[in-house]
Amino acid sequence: MWSFVELGPEDQIEKPKLDEFFNAQSPATSLVRESIQNSLDAKDNNRKTVEVHFTFRRVDRKILVKYSHSYDDFALPSHLQSNELGNYRFPDFESDSTALIVEDFNTQGLTGSTEKLNTDGPNNFRGFWWQVGISEKTKGLGSHGVGKTTLSGSSQAYSFLALTRRLDDDRQLLIGFSNLPYHMIESNHYRGYGRYGARNGLSFDPIEEASTIQQFQEDFKITRNQPGLSIVIPHVHNEIDIKSVHESVVQDYYIAIMNGSLFVKITDEQKDEQKDEQIILSQDTIKDYADDDPMLKFSAEALALKNGNGDRRRFFLGVEVDFSDQQRPKINKSSISEANLDLAKSFFANGDMVGMQVSMPIEHADNSIENSFVDLFLKSAPDTQNKRISQFVRNNIIVSKEKTGIISPYSFAMLIADDPAISNLLRLSEEPSHTNWYLGRLRKEKQYANDTPLRFVKICFKQLYNILSGVDDEEKEISGFASDIFWIDEPSKSKGKKKGSRKKGSKQSQEDSDDVARRRKPLVHIQKTPDEKGFSVQAVNGLDEIIAEEEINYPITCTVQAAYDIPGKNGFTNYSSYDFDFSKRRQIQIESQGHGTVVEAQGNRIIFQFESSDFIVNVNGFDGIRDLRVKCSTSHEDVEGSTT
Repeated sequence: MWSFVELGPEDQIEKPKLDEFFNAQSPATSLVRESIQNSLDAKDNNRKTVEVHFTFRRVDRKILVKYSHSYDDFALPSHLQSNELGNYRFPDFESDSTALIVEDFNTQGLTGSTEKLNTDGPNNFRGFWWQVGISEKTKGLGSHGVGKTTLSGSSQAYSFLALTRRLDDDRQLLIGFSNLPYHMIESNHYRGYGRYGARNGLSFDPIEEASTIQQFQEDFKITRNQPGLSIVIPHVHNEIDIKSVHESVVQDYYIAIMNGSLFVKITDEQKDEQKDEQIILSQDTIKDYADDDPMLKFSAEALALKNGNGDRRRFFLGVEVDFSDQQRPKINKSSISEANLDLAKSFFANGDMVGMQVSMPIEHADNSIENSFVDLFLKSAPDTQNKRISQFVRNNIIVSKEKTGIISPYSFAMLIADDPAISNLLRLSEEPSHTNWYLGRLRKEKQYANDTPLRFVKICFKQLYNILSGVDDEEKEISGFASDIFWIDEPSKSKGKKKGSRKKGSKQSQEDSDDVARRRKPLVHIQKTPDEKGFSVQAVNGLDEIIAEEEINYPITCTVQAAYDIPGKNGFTNYSSYDFDFSKRRQIQIESQGHGTVVEAQGNRIIFQFESSDFIVNVNGFDGIRDLRVKCSTSHEDVEGSTT
């Protein structure tokens, strides 16, 4: 039965953090990424391929009522109807439901001690059922402990049930979790969350009674006859359907399917009583997608090179990173033999894909060193076919928001980091949704002696392009970098004091001029929101490398100005508060995340400071019909002793 914890005198009032973790992803993408990631992490090492099944199934209200009882006077539906829940309120739990059943096979299930306070080593069961924001994973794909949050957030009732069969002891355990915020029922105050299980004295345990588990399997048409995990998500969100799940699996896990690590079956049993709609994604069927999708076509070619099934002359081994400058590690012409370099450049110029396995040392905090590598693939853009497709893949997870930093035209770039040493380092640098790698996050973990391997990963493609093309990409003017970025860059301004006047044309003036030109690298970029009613400001890719190279100190101040476009006039000088006013938060919403702080918002100007590259400022609420222009400038304190 369900057990909801009443609010104690010293308990804080809080709400779940799902929106913080996955506000940039669709519900289907969040669910698919988290559930498949957990299944791949739990792989039975004696099996090659993990199977994950997504099944949409109609569930009678009487069955849901059966699994809604609780140990207090109020069943789960009473909690869901509390007025304090706001957007989390769901009064329709006791109605027929579309449930999504997510099951994995060839996995270990939720292994480890079922005792909450047993800390003897990593414990997948405790991590899944009891811990929030804390992960038991020391290796693998994920590490943020937000699996329950994602699964419960996929339900309109913010709740799910789960049955696991464990590889280590063959026990079957039935559990559940409800991820609600603080709420009241009558005069009773509840912390919010609830768990489905069995009270046993002072402990709360998973249900193991054989008859109850058998009935659960019959009610939800589950057959758990081998190790693994079956999750029932009642009243699944309307945005999550067979189409959205299909698209998310192909988009985020096609690499795992291509290399045979993953098999996915998606079934909708509601379409037709006589014939279910079913989609199979396997190593064989994924090939059919490559004909219509350039990304999958290029990726298949890269994997063929990596696995020795392509033209082996185009995949070069033994390329080493120069770590002599830890702030700017690099590959250069001396990293590869002259003969191989000439051959690679010839292939690249001809429009063929070139692959390189680049090795590097990884130094842990205890000064122990592991040798690791990443695989890089780059294809030029012959006949001006500038597709600019890039993928960064860590152990089968696609880190979707990383950028190559290459300004020149290219067709395809892919980084694959599947060696355990570099994969674990990159894992610690990711945010919960696994879409970016952050130097600041890695440093906070304090598990490595330096962040040099990550610095290299973030700038490696620009260096590789320079080597293969013979063009210094750094010197190319940034123009039309991406169609979804709209910004007017102004030079970064130093706050260093001016020391006397200088004559025009003097040597010192020329040095100042050169320095200003050098400082024109933008530190932030502005990107439209998908609904085109706002924008976000965030760090450019490789900001930490720019900060180190140009000897800039945090904090950095950013001034953003916005105005509606006025044909034939300057929108900024003709700005009117009747259009919008940033000080009126009901009209325009401004939200800062990470290490960014808004210090002023007046008229059409926002001033904020950021203390690391891990920040984002979201501004929403504009008229989606009118064209919006945005410009920004940054200012900072220089490192003591540097030229300004």
